[in-house]
Amino acid sequence: MTNNHLQTSTQANYRILDLIEQMVAVAPKGTDLGLCDLISALLSGYFIESRGAVMPAVEAFLRQEVKDEQEREARSRRAAKALTYGNYNLKEFMDKLQEIIEVEGQWQPIRVQGYRIMPVDFTAYRRAAVKKLKAKAYVADTYRAVAAVPIGLLASVGLVNGQRVALLKNAVLTDLNSNDGAAHTKRLYQQVAMELAEDELAVLDAGFSLVASAQTGIDRCLIRLAKNSTFGKTAGRIPERTAAKGRTPSQYQAETVRPLARQHTELGWDEFQAIKLPVWEHHLALTILASWFITETRLDWSRRFARDPELLAHYEVEVLPALSMANVRAMLMAAMPLPQLSSEEATYLVVKHLDNRTRSSKSRLRSGSSP
Repeated sequence: MTNNHLQTSTQANYRILDLIEQMVAVAPKGTDLGLCDLISALLSGYFIESRGAVMPAVEAFLRQEVKDEQEREARSRRAAKALTYGNYNLKEFMDKLQEIIEVEGQWQPIRVQGYRIMPVDFTAYRRAAVKKLKAKAYVADTYRAVAAVPIGLLASVGLVNGQRVALLKNAVLTDLNSNDGAAHTKRLYQQVAMELAEDELAVLDAGFSLVASAQTGIDRCLIRLAKNSTFGKTAGRIPERTAAKGRTPSQYQAETVRPLARQHTELGWDEFQAIKLPVWEHHLALTILASWFITETRLDWSRRFARDPELLAHYEVEVLPALSMANVRAMLMAAMPLPQLSSEEATYLVVKHLDNRTRSSKSRLRSGSSP
């Protein structure tokens, strides 16, 4: 075997080919041979050179070792027919590959509080040149939905020698004859609910719905939502819909709470204006530090001063308010009072600042006029 990638050892290349042969062994005879050449050419990068054409990519891969032209053509045709007419299931290949990796023992699943992580997300294979393709997907760099093949991905996250590696568990394909993103998302929800084990936690990115996850039976999930999201006070219950259409907050009627109150206005981030990027970065860093300090103070306050259960009955509320930004500011002013300047000290400070600004302007003018 010829090693065309100098940074990859020949032993690693042989190891990859051995894994491919073990993975496709679950397919029928003949189909497994064609898929072995097909996947090997795919991982070797020959599909990039052939711009997605199957037979030229497989033939270019086989040209390294197979010198007989007729044999190369026959194996290339077999790979193309295995891709189109072969009797196989992608889920069987993924299960077989995961079984091989788990038996070796190098890959160990990551556990957080006893749960294994199952990341769930969408990706898309852009096919703008295919005229009859009706399926579309939003692409960030184009700012619009383009012709593509959307694919829902489920994986398992683990570690190999300290490096985090995700193993693909399943792929949920869409109907290419229709542009129905909602139906594809629903199928992905259902697949996650079907495959989620008792010791697994589904992790979903922004764009997924917490209500839709609960409706499809996903009991354990973590979804990235906006910081100012609101939730119903009755845990485990989905409120009744008040409208068949409209934005999500207006579709349901329930008494809501806001776990994380809005804070960006209290930190001054909404009023800051800057021309140069370093200034913006410095202010952003200070805003992050201030927000982190407020969060740490709240956690420390809740640990040191336990809530009195009788206060809930006294105020007739279900949740007592957390420490606010104004409360922390008041405690800081009491612990670190600002010094009171005299008239002479204030005048000296203003004159010093004016002198520094004048020297800075003079230095900029001098550097700009120099050749």
